[in-house]
Amino acid sequence: MDNTLTTAADYTPFSIRAPVDPRLPNGGGYVVSGLFDSNKPGQLLELAQHSDNFGKQIENWQGVDVNVSARLRNGITVRGGTSTGRKFEDACALKAALPEQGANANGSNTGLQGDSLVNPYCRVLETYKTKFSGLVSYTIPKVGVQLSGTWRINPGTSLAANYIVSNTVIAQGPQPLGRPLSEANTVTVNLIEPQTVFSPRRHSYDMRVGKILRFGRTRTQVGVDIFNLTNNDEITTYSQTFNPATQSYLNAQGITPARYARFNVQFDF
Repeated sequence: MDNTLTTAADYTPFSIRAPVDPRLPNGGGYVVSGLFDSNKPGQLLELAQHSDNFGKQIENWQGVDVNVSARLRNGITVRGGTSTGRKFEDACALKAALPEQGANANGSNTGLQGDSLVNPYCRVLETYKTKFSGLVSYTIPKVGVQLSGTWRINPGTSLAANYIVSNTVIAQGPQPLGRPLSEANTVTVNLIEPQTVFSPRRHSYDMRVGKILRFGRTRTQVGVDIFNLTNNDEITTYSQTFNPATQSYLNAQGITPARYARFNVQFDF
């Protein structure tokens, strides 16, 4: 997305220094560079073009999936699998030609990783992520009761530290802007490179007990599903707004629902 009313020279680069804080990588205090501000605010005429007109853009995924299924003696069925892979994105050539990439008229971001004037992370290489899942089922002879259990182990999510940066902080940075921001008094900068800091892995264990009843030509299946069997309270959503003056960063905003059971009846005729 090219703003045809501007060139790369119409965007002034600047950098900031992350606050010293133990919650940031290596205790903070590092420089976040590659930030830009427009010298021509309000001048916008966008044209969507092929990326090859400006530079090379790369996006790929590499990994492997393995799945196994087996029927053992005594009515035991086992299925399981694992998936390992990582994604690689590089749009730095585009960022050099179009610093505005992704910052469109309504303020939303459409470029790589939400690329915009204050997102310097044009190259993102994920670490290898591995997830596991499986199922075991067993039918108790004579009584015809089926027991089954499933489990999932998922990698943690990539964490951010969205820091609201004022003109004062920018003026004190290693590469100051030399003037106030052109369109606002603050900008929000993610202080953590994507795919470098992760939340803990999440675990899920569920169970089902079912019984099939037959009456003439009818078939009734009665069952109970138990979700979050271990009743864990793992955090699923974190506060990712960083403020060095408060302790709210990385506070829990959502946790795994508590263990619960669901009864169900299916009647076929």
